[in-house]
Amino acid sequence: MAGVVSATGFVLKNSEMGEYDSRVVLLTRELGKVSAFARGARKMNSPLMGVTQPLVFGIFELYEGRTSFRVKSADVRRFFQGVTSDLDALLYACYFAEIADYYGKEGLDASDNINLLYAGLTALEKKQMPYALIRCVYEIRAVQASGELPDLGALAGTLEGDAPDLRKILLYTIHFIETTPLSRVFSFTVREDVQARLCTICQKMCDRTFEWPMRSQQMLESAPQTGRETS
Repeated sequence: MAGVVSATGFVLKNSEMGEYDSRVVLLTRELGKVSAFARGARKMNSPLMGVTQPLVFGIFELYEGRTSFRVKSADVRRFFQGVTSDLDALLYACYFAEIADYYGKEGLDASDNINLLYAGLTALEKKQMPYALIRCVYEIRAVQASGELPDLGALAGTLEGDAPDLRKILLYTIHFIETTPLSRVFSFTVREDVQARLCTICQKMCDRTFEWPMRSQQMLESAPQTGRETS
């Protein structure tokens, strides 16, 4: 009989399998990134229907087979309803989850990745920062955690036409994002011109770092710019 393991983390993806089943990708502290089957999860009365949706955070009980996992149950700790009910926030959240999926590896402790995703979703839910600025913070910290962070100050130096005071604030902002504890890094705002330049730098960083473009990024950038997304 398959053993049961407990794993804490996020549902990153959910895809249909057959008529009633689902296949989910989980990012967990204990197992890293794993795929698991959720039998009957798409049946109306299934206890797995709600707990296997993307962006759900909780403790998952998994049957461990020889070649795959199967979801037994889940104790959900956060649904992030303030994100999933806001289309703008949801687009950013899907992008964050795709970056988490990009860096997730099976068998590799994903605690840093999970903590960052949790903090990023919480920031989107609180709506105290512009979404575009939250995105910059998330991108920088995700790439930094992977050990691939380039010299962002040098990237800033490649931008022409910036006034000295703007460049000084920009470099300070980058330093703040890189060095501030995760519990406090999603807690600031900057001038619109600084944010715009920071977004440009982050785009250059992502173009250099990611081996392929994120599908959710294309959706995000084609969506109308509304609400807290840019303000």
